[in-house]
Amino acid sequence: PAPPGGRVAFESVYGPYPGKLVPTSCGTTHYILETPESGNGTTIVLVHGLGASSLSWHRVAAELLGGGYTVLRYDFYDRGYSEADPTRYPVDTYNISHSLEFTIEQYAQQLDDVLEAAGLATTPVILAGHSTGGGVVMARAAKHPQYTLGICLVATICFPAIKPALAYLTELPLLGPFLVRNFGKSTFVKFARNGAVNPEVMKDYFDKLEQLLEVNPRYMAAVRNTNSNCRGFIAPGLEAEYRECCNNKTSVHLIWGEVDASVPLAHCNQLEAIAKEMGAPVTVTTFPAIGHGLFYDDAKPEECAQSMIAFGESLRAGS
Repeated sequence: PAPPGGRVAFESVYGPYPGKLVPTSCGTTHYILETPESGNGTTIVLVHGLGASSLSWHRVAAELLGGGYTVLRYDFYDRGYSEADPTRYPVDTYNISHSLEFTIEQYAQQLDDVLEAAGLATTPVILAGHSTGGGVVMARAAKHPQYTLGICLVATICFPAIKPALAYLTELPLLGPFLVRNFGKSTFVKFARNGAVNPEVMKDYFDKLEQLLEVNPRYMAAVRNTNSNCRGFIAPGLEAEYRECCNNKTSVHLIWGEVDASVPLAHCNQLEAIAKEMGAPVTVTTFPAIGHGLFYDDAKPEECAQSMIAFGESLRAGS
């Protein structure tokens, strides 16, 4: 029998996959590449956050396409329709632990693989990432400045996260797996719900998330492993990668919610200050009364996309 979870589990909740599935370093990656009818020749790559998927960008992607941009979005392993090879990377469903180490280097390798599969490995693109995805964007851009037109960091992890006490307890041997088994799913959904601007608008989103947690143990294991292994969640963070981007004079655009409880606005201010100190071009858009899920359906999806388009236009104009 097939191991529990993975793409089949995701499809049981969200329906058949759009786009393509391609073999990549650690398994199979799902991506969607969309081209506008009359494009401007520039591609924006959208990289989702820790517990999200490429589907979370749907409103942003539609707006970017309308603005003439080609859009590539994909799923992290064991999020969305992508899956780490279950034979090479089994999941211990009792302890909710994943055998693939979700380091920032692993995440960056998957992005490299996707760009290669989509024929964009050596094409200069705009990289945009939300939360964990922003960390992945910085890692890629620091290594490949010649293929990076600019980076758009949306409520991005960089400085080591201030985790709630419960998150530290879940990393302890014996006690950790017990807490995750008994309280992990409900706590995860509660955390997600707390970030909503309008819970009624997001009802279907959270209902599906609850279903996914029931049928896909690989998902929670991947989230948990990232929390323990990925810089940005753990020290020393990703400031070295960000400074490398600024040192390369890569253009930076920051988009933040002003009441973000997960990655506070102070982090945005710190990133802006570092860019200015290092002489890298930097612009900022912030939204009052908006939290971490700032481009979700109940928040500012079109406005976030328009902010990305304005950034893209400034890059295309060479300013």
